[in-house]
Amino acid sequence: MEEGVLILLCLGLGAFGVVNLVNPSVSWEIFERWKSCRADEPSDLYLRLGRVSGAVLTATAAVLLGITIWSLCSAGEEPGPESFDPGDITIKAYDQYGQEIETEEHPFASSGKE
Repeated sequence: MEEGVLILLCLGLGAFGVVNLVNPSVSWEIFERWKSCRADEPSDLYLRLGRVSGAVLTATAAVLLGITIWSLCSAGEEPGPESFDPGDITIKAYDQYGQEIETEEHPFASSGKE
């Protein structure tokens, strides 16, 4: 479920980035025009920065989408918690000089198969 939402978010951000990359004046019309009393069109600086931010947003969305799809494809390859055996844990104690100290076996350190 979370992966589907992340994929939709990446696609939406990527689409907005492409629109901003190709025609940044559209985002100016939506987000900035109402703030200006005298400007009828965006400045050259706004258009250049809009294209740069569109490219960065598109690249970021593509990378996140790729990571999400890769994690979905490789999700079945990782071992789950059922393959964990608590009896495989070894706990050692060391003194201040780095020498191993003999310790008693903790009751929970056994394999749990009593």
